[in-house]
Amino acid sequence: MNTIYLILTLWTAFAGKDSRSISITPPPCSPDYETLKAFYLATDGPHWIHTWDINDCTVTGWHGVEKDRYGRVISLGLPSNNLSGIIPDVISQLSYLQNIQMAGNHLNGIIPENLSSLTNLQYLTLENNQLQGNISASLGLLPNLITLNLSQNQLNGNIPNQLGSLSNLKHLVLNNNLLNGSIPAQLGSLSNLKNIYLNSNQLSGCFPDNLRHLCNQLTYYDFIHNPSLPGGGDFASFCSSQSGSGSITWYLDADHDDHAISDTISCNSPGTGYTTTRLPIDDCNDDNASIHPGAPDYTCDGIDDDCDGLLDEDFTPMTCLICLHGMMSNNSPENATFTIIQPTCANPTGTITITNKAPLDSVSFDNGITYQLSSTKLNLTPGNYLILIKNIYGCSSLESAFARVLTACVPVCINGLDSVYYNDDTHIVTPIGSPSGGFFKVDNAPLAGDYWLQHLSLGMHTVSYSIIIPPYTTVVSRQIRIRQ
Repeated sequence: MNTIYLILTLWTAFAGKDSRSISITPPPCSPDYETLKAFYLATDGPHWIHTWDINDCTVTGWHGVEKDRYGRVISLGLPSNNLSGIIPDVISQLSYLQNIQMAGNHLNGIIPENLSSLTNLQYLTLENNQLQGNISASLGLLPNLITLNLSQNQLNGNIPNQLGSLSNLKHLVLNNNLLNGSIPAQLGSLSNLKNIYLNSNQLSGCFPDNLRHLCNQLTYYDFIHNPSLPGGGDFASFCSSQSGSGSITWYLDADHDDHAISDTISCNSPGTGYTTTRLPIDDCNDDNASIHPGAPDYTCDGIDDDCDGLLDEDFTPMTCLICLHGMMSNNSPENATFTIIQPTCANPTGTITITNKAPLDSVSFDNGITYQLSSTKLNLTPGNYLILIKNIYGCSSLESAFARVLTACVPVCINGLDSVYYNDDTHIVTPIGSPSGGFFKVDNAPLAGDYWLQHLSLGMHTVSYSIIIPPYTTVVSRQIRIRQ
């Protein structure tokens, strides 16, 4: 703007005196004029409620602009003034700014990174706009900042740890945004902080233990309406107890049997079924209160009720029933199997030996009347034997095993001269003694071996033998009947 010279004519109060004239130079332009003008145009200044006369470079009387005695702008107070658009980077050139108050406008976009160059800034109030994006970590470089109010915007992301470096900060107001993540522990180091509002965000995790330093320091605080914080943001409970800190051990005991199946460390309850009561972590089924170490395991159900890795080991057999793989099973021993040594003419008694008896089982050869521990029964006379095995539980095999000891020899009289023994089961005849060098035949068949003959079929047979009485040999033949 060109300098305007005003010529004023001063008339003296005395007649006859000559008139005199002087020139007066108006105030110079503000060194921040161009920056303010650019800011005005970038935020749709002509539509502000209180506009600026940008033709006046002195910025004198501009709404919301405060200058120091040197003419430098130290405050922009433009709340609820219909500012719109983004906050232009040019604002960072107002290097003497101590206060930015632009709440209740229509500003959008991100907060400029270069605000960190305004090292004299004490108050930054941008609440109730439409600002988006992250809170810049560079705001932690404002050493004189007293108030940081960015509430009621659409800011997202984490709260920068660097805000914990604002040693002069008294008011931190970030409520009603979309901020997420955990609360920085560094905020607990703000020794001058009096008010903190982080409510109505999407913060999660624990209240850092370092925030305990603020419990007796703060005048006002609000963390509520953060569903993923302890108690939804119950800072009072955090301060009055350990609730909310990250050092609590939670025990999962969903079935409330005082035996946990696992534990976890969390700032608040991880969910239903967790308790802070110290419990042994030894449960093997947290869905059933009757299953836990020390519980009785006497039911035959195939379930390890006492969590010892064994199934139904306390089950007491009922009569002859046992529990096998969770199912009732008969505890009776198997039916007896055996071998028989049949009598001979030389040894007319038989022997039966049981082959499937357990060491402590006992055996009956008379269908359960008497029992013996030995597997072998000696000196058995010809006849039928019913064999049972009985175990240590007193249970006998379900069926008797049938064994028959045969008759060794039955004498057959051959016309009164000599005799043969006839085995009535094997149908074998045997001469008594040697035929004294003669022969012995049955049905004209020679003797098989020394004395034994082949098996004979039922019916009539001819037995013939010779008697030698030197010098004579007598042949004798007789008929015998083989019958059952």
